[in-house]
Amino acid sequence: RPGGAAGQGGAIINIAPVSRLRRRLIPDEKWGERVVAVIQLAPGKEIDADALIGFVKERIGSVKAPKQIEVWPDSAPKVGKILKTEIKQNLNR
Repeated sequence: RPGGAAGQGGAIINIAPVSRLRRRLIPDEKWGERVVAVIQLAPGKEIDADALIGFVKERIGSVKAPKQIEVWPDSAPKVGKILKTEIKQNLNR
């Protein structure tokens, strides 16, 4: 599906400071569910999550872009290895 999850991932992971990415759906009162991107940055790098969302919206459209980006510290377990339920639990706090 062009611009779907693969489009989100490609638009985000191609940003130099982003080293790992995981997308999750979490409950949303208005839409039922919304996409949250959980990213880890390369060591010593920083990024503005709102600017990153804007960048992704420009590339794939606002409907398909994640509504929220969570930046996890590089000291946390690797995002790709974290259990899906652990990500959901942390995002639903």
